[in-house]
Amino acid sequence: MRALYLVFAVGIFYSTDCLSEQATGKASLEYMFPSMPANVQEDIVVQVGPLGSPQPCPIELTNLFSNSNLFSAAEAQKIAAVALKYRNVTTNNGPADAVFKEMVFKQQTFHQYTNVFPVACFVHTNSIDREEVASFYDNRFIVIRYRNPTGDGYDAQFVDGWLILFQEYKNNLLNGLFLSVNAPNNPDKTGQKCNALTRMVNGKVTGKYIGWDENGKIAVELEFKKPVEILKYLPMKGDLSWEDCPKGK
Repeated sequence: MRALYLVFAVGIFYSTDCLSEQATGKASLEYMFPSMPANVQEDIVVQVGPLGSPQPCPIELTNLFSNSNLFSAAEAQKIAAVALKYRNVTTNNGPADAVFKEMVFKQQTFHQYTNVFPVACFVHTNSIDREEVASFYDNRFIVIRYRNPTGDGYDAQFVDGWLILFQEYKNNLLNGLFLSVNAPNNPDKTGQKCNALTRMVNGKVTGKYIGWDENGKIAVELEFKKPVEILKYLPMKGDLSWEDCPKGK
């Protein structure tokens, strides 16, 4: 699980290894999305590529959740609320006001690899929304799925109680924020910032795709001229989604 998620967050969204100062945009796209066809690459403009040096970040792109150029007030509030709500949640300790319903098995499949794992399902007495919680590595890694009956909601991953990944859904398709978050390094665990941000529309990236390095510089900046379904071109699984196991498992 760690390889599937964290490699995407810190290895696909950006890389701080300056492998080539003269690397072209095409080489950067091939590095990030090795199976992406050339005709799809033509719809992506590389403004900063991961094979070159990180660039100074203009103030309007500062990777703070309070930056209104990147996040609306509602988005910033939602991210903060999710980070707080699930900080101490495990499969044995559900979200506030939620009641345990059942333990089921789910699976994730990417390329030829399938991972099967138990998921705790929680329901609410005052809502028909549903929350599912998966736990890995003795509760160090927690993955949350929140959905209403129409398939709107989000997935989120926590590491040691701190929000790392957040992905929004609408009608069971990735739609909205698709981001990763820096784990705070300072002892009092404050100051989390966005380290990669894009937005999905019906499962495809549209507009900007930005990654920051640990110093807040721009390490990757892509502009999608057309919506692109980038998840299928990643060498590792990039979304947190899971599926029901086939009957009999």
